[in-house]
Amino acid sequence: ALHIAQRDHQAAMVVLAADHNIAGKEAFGTTITRCLSFLSSHDYIITLGIKPTRPETGYGYIEMGDVIAGEADQLFYRALRFTEKPDALEAARYLSADNYCWNSGIFVWKNKTIQDSIALYMPQLWDGLKRIKGALGTSEEATVLKREFSRFERISIDYGVLEKSPAVAVVPASFGWDDIGTWTAFERVLSMDESHNVSIGKHVGKDTSGCIIYSQNQLVATLGVKDLVIVQAEGKLLVCHKEKAPFLKEIVPLLEEEGA
Repeated sequence: ALHIAQRDHQAAMVVLAADHNIAGKEAFGTTITRCLSFLSSHDYIITLGIKPTRPETGYGYIEMGDVIAGEADQLFYRALRFTEKPDALEAARYLSADNYCWNSGIFVWKNKTIQDSIALYMPQLWDGLKRIKGALGTSEEATVLKREFSRFERISIDYGVLEKSPAVAVVPASFGWDDIGTWTAFERVLSMDESHNVSIGKHVGKDTSGCIIYSQNQLVATLGVKDLVIVQAEGKLLVCHKEKAPFLKEIVPLLEEEGA
């Protein structure tokens, strides 16, 4: 935002994650274009919502309120409430309702709007950003950037701004979307063999079913196993049951203790 402001303080920003699978590029482009058009006459933070296709407990959800603007094929709704990773019962309820979307993490906003929002809802962060802004383009930029970033609270824009702002709009997306930030997501976006295995890299298996195997540079051989995630990369090996894949962050402290 600071760098963009140097070029055009009134510019709009589109924030995209690298680990998303988008199906339907034309529909995606149309949605973004309509968001930018909406911002030309409205001062909102826009988040793209995805209509749930399953009772997913690993995603955040947005409850949609009244229609703000738009045409029948692209309406903009007021965001009422954000829910992070509900339990299975709540996720099933959201799936059957018409006013809940997955929070895709794709945002569109005016550059000035997000800066004003950070200043209002995250003043400590904004103070640090102002110090960074003053150093941009100078010999002190790298030093100031490293110092200030190390002090910032680790918090997402969802928690820091969107859940606090009354001016958040939700656009239900008309394109296919999937968050492939987890190993189990590969089952939804890649083809399976006849035993329902998904493999990337070198793999041979017998009596192996329902597994996700990723090998960076070594042959992985499996025998008599099912429903496992097996990952070989960068000299390390991960083996876990698919049901435990959403909880892999729990093992990170153990890896750090081993210096891995």
